[in-house]
Amino acid sequence: MERRRRSNPRWHEPCILSILSISPIYYLHEQSVSTYGKMTQPDIEIIDSAILFPAQNSEETTTPLSILDATVTHYAPCAAIWFFDAPANKSTESNWSKHLKKSLEKTLSSFPHLAGELSIVKHIPDGDHTERFGRLQITHGAPTDPGVEFSTARCALTLDVVVPTASQRKTAEVNAWNLSCPVPTFFADALKLPFIIPGPQKRAPPVLIRVTEFACGGISIGVLIAHCLADAQTLSVFMHRWSREHASLMKTEVSPSQFDVSSTSQEQPLFNPQLLDTRAAGDIDAPMPDESILARSRSLPSTRYDWFYPAADGDPDRYLPPGLTRDMVKSPGEPMPKSDWDHTVPKAHVKLHFSVEQIQRIWEKAGKGVSRHDAILAHVWSAINRARGLDGDEREVALHVIFGLRRRLGLPETFLGSPILSASVRLSGADASGRSSGSSSPATSSVASKIYSTLSLYSEDAVKARLHDLCFECAPQRFWEGYLGARHVIFSSWAHLDMYGVDFGGEVARHVEVCMPEQDGMVSLIDGRPRERRDEERRHWCDDGVDVGVTLAVDAIERLKADSVLW
Repeated sequence: MERRRRSNPRWHEPCILSILSISPIYYLHEQSVSTYGKMTQPDIEIIDSAILFPAQNSEETTTPLSILDATVTHYAPCAAIWFFDAPANKSTESNWSKHLKKSLEKTLSSFPHLAGELSIVKHIPDGDHTERFGRLQITHGAPTDPGVEFSTARCALTLDVVVPTASQRKTAEVNAWNLSCPVPTFFADALKLPFIIPGPQKRAPPVLIRVTEFACGGISIGVLIAHCLADAQTLSVFMHRWSREHASLMKTEVSPSQFDVSSTSQEQPLFNPQLLDTRAAGDIDAPMPDESILARSRSLPSTRYDWFYPAADGDPDRYLPPGLTRDMVKSPGEPMPKSDWDHTVPKAHVKLHFSVEQIQRIWEKAGKGVSRHDAILAHVWSAINRARGLDGDEREVALHVIFGLRRRLGLPETFLGSPILSASVRLSGADASGRSSGSSSPATSSVASKIYSTLSLYSEDAVKARLHDLCFECAPQRFWEGYLGARHVIFSSWAHLDMYGVDFGGEVARHVEVCMPEQDGMVSLIDGRPRERRDEERRHWCDDGVDVGVTLAVDAIERLKADSVLW
């Protein structure tokens, strides 16, 4: 039995040169400042660790991943933590980990690729689009499958020390808060995942799951999935299926969700990455791209920051997939604006809860023609720019919005993988701060309209052109469609995913932690925790409020919380 104290947990902290010139979206985690109690470094006792496989065997299969899966090769893993209070049934509490392991094995029978091995496809110059430029593939059903790592740990703290209750979080005193423990405390070591670091790869499990038992009888379930296999929606589909299999094992009924319930957990998951590539415009297996389609793609407000350009000192082909060379890069992107991002600035993370009444006021101020979602995003981004002191700045600032493509491309909600792109919304710092001309009061309507109009450019035809473009790129994972630092925000939405509908035999999760790299400019949004379980018609996704996670420089976080207009 292993016992260890995490005195200074980091998920991955390469040198600044690595962050800027190798891959900018590793899962970096700095210790953040907590607004709920003092940051605690708990003793964590590792009880057990096992490698799990699907309960039902499958034939050995190798599947090329989609072009969008390849672009996120080095992204931070898709990650979240579910915190559950102790169940009323004590027998459930004593066997939770055992039953979770068994139900996970059954769940993996519907997701056998998650126990498989990721690898880079050998470059074939005259091959089709899946064989060129270092694309990804996954093999599963083989004797050498790495499986899924499932570990259990014990924490001497109670949940009340780690995370406030749902009712506390909705009060004015605790509507801006953070976990009292560093996020990595409740995960396995993310460095075990494949492709977290560029270079030669060892056989590694693409999914890491850690169940932590607390002194009060509650548990947390921390899930890490390599991003090329899962975006937030795929994680939701997987967790809902696991929840159902667990409920079936425990011979209990699945508690119906009380808000905007998605049917995704009831449908069969679809793992067919090439279905996405078939949506691309033109002939993606041709020797050369269609120039007219390229022009359509390049007209979109998608950032093309290229960590490979200009060339780094030393080996010019370093960090490219095996078999690729720099002279294959025919369309270099933009150099990253390194002056915008000071990695030495202390950072803090805060979670902001907005009630349904506050959301209604925010939406009304945003004016007609925009959704509540765009209104909330505009409201928060404007406040961030004010907190950064940019409300009188005429230089450009950028909001990089990550969005999914399933609906845009007619793919089912249960389509697995990482079909995401990013759009860059750009305004002057003054305009993005929501300041009306000649007025000291924020006016976010123009900001919300700019977000809406930018995302509207990504029509079905535009997205298909973007896919065509990427299919001809050499190692498209070298591009970063976003950036961080004092003039940038990267936004990821987890709305509509019913993350609180994941039920493992207790009550509604006390809290679902959306885990993003805690770097200056990361923002996420998730539906608020529902008050209770009950049978009723579908409700609006933000009828229980929303929680927005924000990581900024410490001084900016303090100004953000003090902004009277924010609430």
